[in-house]
Amino acid sequence: MRRTASIRDTFTNITYPVAKQAIFNIINTLDIDDYFKGKVFINSDSTAASSGTDEQHNAKLNDNRLVADIKHVLDPREVKWPAYSFAHAMNDGGSSVTLQNTKPLFFDIVTQTSVFERTLPFNIVLDVTMSLQDRVAVEEIMDKLVSNYVTGAMVYLQDITFSYPLSPEIYGILFGAHKLMGNDITSYVSYLSSRSGERIGLQVNRNSPTADKELIVQNNISNVLMEIDYNVAKADKEGEGKSTDLYTINFSVTLQFGRPTMLTVQYPIVMNNQMIPQDMVYGVNQENLRKHETVHPYFTHNKLCEWSKGATSDHNVPAVRIPWYDNWRAKSTCALVQLKYREFYSIVFTIDDVDNAQGVTTIDLVNDLPYPIVPEVMDVITEQGAKSLFMTETFAVSVFVNDVIAEPTTLSLENNILTIPNRELLPVYRLVFSEYIGKPYGTLNPFRVLIADIIAERAAFDPRNY
Repeated sequence: MRRTASIRDTFTNITYPVAKQAIFNIINTLDIDDYFKGKVFINSDSTAASSGTDEQHNAKLNDNRLVADIKHVLDPREVKWPAYSFAHAMNDGGSSVTLQNTKPLFFDIVTQTSVFERTLPFNIVLDVTMSLQDRVAVEEIMDKLVSNYVTGAMVYLQDITFSYPLSPEIYGILFGAHKLMGNDITSYVSYLSSRSGERIGLQVNRNSPTADKELIVQNNISNVLMEIDYNVAKADKEGEGKSTDLYTINFSVTLQFGRPTMLTVQYPIVMNNQMIPQDMVYGVNQENLRKHETVHPYFTHNKLCEWSKGATSDHNVPAVRIPWYDNWRAKSTCALVQLKYREFYSIVFTIDDVDNAQGVTTIDLVNDLPYPIVPEVMDVITEQGAKSLFMTETFAVSVFVNDVIAEPTTLSLENNILTIPNRELLPVYRLVFSEYIGKPYGTLNPFRVLIADIIAERAAFDPRNY
């Protein structure tokens, strides 16, 4: 199962903190903090800078000050450095469009539940103006700027940090997983912290006007691409001929990094031998809502008759899945697919008699299935018997443990009773029926020939039903 949720208010939580750290990184690198005495202002659509005030709250326009105006490039196709260039590949996702970081934000090895950040390459452009009263100071700052940064050259900023609230949608899924495992709800915060490398914790949200405590995700970007573009010509003079004469230095700063935009949580359909509740079901293909058992030829007598008389065996009716919200598919690399079998029925089941270490789980293939398979198909499976488990016959009956096929020799199938000895409660178990789709007989599959033969024989005895 999977659910994706947006990270909210990314400007306040991510863009602004990154821009602020970049500006102060430059100030510290140039060692010019004393020139501005805290008169550093970052403007944006969300913030408005002031030039400082005196005791009567009148603006003091002749103070030294640094003002940075934020612009940001939201379209990842318009970032400054090529998003797919290896030279600009960031270990935090700065290079690839809609990249999902390979290292999870959160991972619970017991429940196999994980949360990943998805990032987009993102540019921030800062138009910076330093205004000073002293021309000598301006020249000194220009000398430091030229000595430390080559105009138009890319450099790296190290260890940029920011944080954002954990999305409520993700919170709900992780809380549900925590409860299904029988854990005390009072340990939920420590559970999140321990399985996220302490990146998720309950903290005061300093970016919120209410300063409430929230579940906060901490993030650290090892490398942020940065370019400073300036003109080495003499500093400009503003307000010439007035008592408020100031000398200015203007330059632009471009930043590029992988900005988290979404969180994706992945989790199994069964936890601790319990089906997940409906309130944890999200992201299901709407196609699954269709009643496939009413149109699939192996579940409806009339559909089977229509299909058996058709000119081709290549029906593309979707498989029937129980429960309907199970999005699982057999991997293309598994033996079932490699041997040319196609699943047509999969059922998630849980282990019986969990307290008995010697117990087994049994499934009656005739009477226990949520939707019975038509007798014509079941007759073939019954005739195949235990050979159905070995993927050598017309139909295959398999048990999957997560994505791995259970060893057929550990199972038994006798008189249509399937016996499964597995005792582990954490995996997801599925009973999978599949059909051979190879074509050794020209355009007809062997199973189609068999089914057609069975129908023909029965039609000879009871033509009214065929």
